[in-house]
Amino acid sequence: DATRSPHAMALRPSDARVLQSADIVFSVGVALEGQFDETVKRLAPKAIRKSLNLSPGLQLLPGRTAGVFGAVDGNATPDAHVWLSVQNAKIMLKEIADTLATFDPENAKKYRENLQSESERLASLQDEIKQTVASSPAANYLLYHDATHYFEAEFNRTAAGTLFANDELPPSISTLKSLANYAGENAVACMLVEPGYNAKLTANVFGASRFKAVEIDVLGTRFAPGPELYNQMMFDLAESVATCLNR
Repeated sequence: DATRSPHAMALRPSDARVLQSADIVFSVGVALEGQFDETVKRLAPKAIRKSLNLSPGLQLLPGRTAGVFGAVDGNATPDAHVWLSVQNAKIMLKEIADTLATFDPENAKKYRENLQSESERLASLQDEIKQTVASSPAANYLLYHDATHYFEAEFNRTAAGTLFANDELPPSISTLKSLANYAGENAVACMLVEPGYNAKLTANVFGASRFKAVEIDVLGTRFAPGPELYNQMMFDLAESVATCLNR
């Protein structure tokens, strides 16, 4: 459900009933979805459980700490936002298709055909995003919440820092000071924010008019559920980043 945060989402009764009837449950992983795996074990003990962040060949990037980004700790817990890399999406798509083909061999050929066509669409999406992002300057920008690490790495536009490294942990005073100092000493194009962000907090830290906020949607809440959602969400993210950097 894209309208609720995956970090602490409580299942509705209707969600629980659907889960109880599932043969296979795909999830991103416990780093993002908390106790969801335990919920699956309880409500659908016979279901096959697949955490897509464990897909073979998936690129995992270390999580970053709040504040101005410095050297990344290679031993840090992996960043959970793996779907914001199109290359990772291709790998997870293959994991889904392989799992379905094994569970339902009668339709394995169809799953393979779908995998091929969707992989080609993702390759085209990759090219479109590269062109869109490459048209923007490599300007300094900040994040409200550190969700875009994988996108930055894949498309070569790295943020300078973030207010929130984790949805549940408020930034410390030292984090706020370091970001305010950075913004005061460097030209910052914008801050990428997400729906429901605390505009009062950013105004208090950076001033109301120092730079603009550009909203991004990393969960696809702007788009109707269906086969086009991922491509629409990712291209929308690319356009938002380009808008930010061109300010």
